[in-house]
Amino acid sequence: MKPPLAILEPNSLAWLEALYRADAMLAEHVRAILADAGRADVCSICGAADHPADYQIAAFRPMTLRLCAYCSQLYCATYGTNVSAS
Repeated sequence: MKPPLAILEPNSLAWLEALYRADAMLAEHVRAILADAGRADVCSICGAADHPADYQIAAFRPMTLRLCAYCSQLYCATYGTNVSAS
């Protein structure tokens, strides 16, 4: 039996490296968001710093994202998947 995959902290260096292997376009977008924000505790999608939370993406476990409230709702509506707080 394979050991469970580690769940990486969204927006961390290790998380970005793993994201580049899985989805280079999204990883490059997040890298630009983080560079503009100058910090990692922001929404992975839009860069909002207003209380983003870490979520696991149900369809892509153990994928995680750090999302603001708006982006978590938008993600669910766009991709038809649920996110859950990690």
